[in-house]
Amino acid sequence: MQNELVNYHPFTAEESDRIHSVRGWLAFFVFCCHFSGFLEKPFQDNVVFSRIFNSGYSAICVFFAVSGLLLIHSFLKTNTEHYFKYPWIHFFTKRIFRIFPLWLAATIIHVVYSGKYDLGIYFKSLFFLDVMGPFKFNEVLAPISWSLYVEEFFYLSFPLIFLAIKRNWLILALLLCTLFGSLLNNFVVVPEGYNFTNPFNMLYYFGFGIAAYLFWPVLKRAAISPWFFYCIFLTQIIYVSLIEKNEKFTELNILFSVLFILQAPKGLTKVTHSLFNLLGKLCFPFYLVHSISIHFARDTFIRFTEIESGQQNGSHQFAIFILCFLISLLASLILHRTIERPFITIGSRISPGIQNGVETLLSYFGGYQLDKKVSDRT
Repeated sequence: MQNELVNYHPFTAEESDRIHSVRGWLAFFVFCCHFSGFLEKPFQDNVVFSRIFNSGYSAICVFFAVSGLLLIHSFLKTNTEHYFKYPWIHFFTKRIFRIFPLWLAATIIHVVYSGKYDLGIYFKSLFFLDVMGPFKFNEVLAPISWSLYVEEFFYLSFPLIFLAIKRNWLILALLLCTLFGSLLNNFVVVPEGYNFTNPFNMLYYFGFGIAAYLFWPVLKRAAISPWFFYCIFLTQIIYVSLIEKNEKFTELNILFSVLFILQAPKGLTKVTHSLFNLLGKLCFPFYLVHSISIHFARDTFIRFTEIESGQQNGSHQFAIFILCFLISLLASLILHRTIERPFITIGSRISPGIQNGVETLLSYFGGYQLDKKVSDRT
């Protein structure tokens, strides 16, 4: 891959470390959003409390942007360290081994917990077939699968997006995604009460992350002043506190996340670094199991204390929240150690072999076709 982008790595080690903290914060906000369904009415009626605990959609969209930023960084770094003639073979091999073993385990956990022992439902969920069209969250085996479907769609689209970047067509590619998204919205009829995830409409969030990576030095110079960071942070607080439906104003959240990575106050990052950096590294298994962990922890609390949901006060709600979070963190750590990390290692080890095997096959058949053409001419 002969391109000036290959040697472009704008992150410092500290900025790369902060990215994990940002992912940890985003995973925490998604957790809060899904926990909010079990909050008592006084908490749901509180303006600030309800805004913070209902910012899950916004956090997921910002997560898409961070994924775009990290993916292009990882892809370019890999091709700098190991030159591959066909880099996409290595790219997709690593993605498959990183995602599908853990997703396979997570869907089995959802099947066991929900009691839906139906092979058809399981395979629909495993390959995201149940969220490709109009769907209801309460009828889907794993309601979180809609966002994974969008992420997988981005991975499949990434070779074309990267080609657009090399040709300086990134803006054109994002406009085409918006156009396709609008056409798909017009063709798909969504019945009342159903949801529909249009992946084309989500791709531009990943595009924000890719653009942030490409213009990282410019953003870094713009974010030199910590006062700029403080102003954005204050704007976030005011917006979350006073304005309804803050999850729709995702662009401000993406800007804040980038600035957090570039210019977060050291005191703030030191206080939160250990927990949220760990959560950022565990964010994928945490995201897959946190909803089941919330239900399990809440049911366990009610079973042992015999305090039903309508009788719970603030201290009970806080205890349930801490219990849900700790169980989710423990479950994600177990999945990371037993499934995610070993399969990432396996994927990294066998990927060069798969790469070399495919290159050998392609060169063999390519040479065979070339020899055949020469013999036909003679």
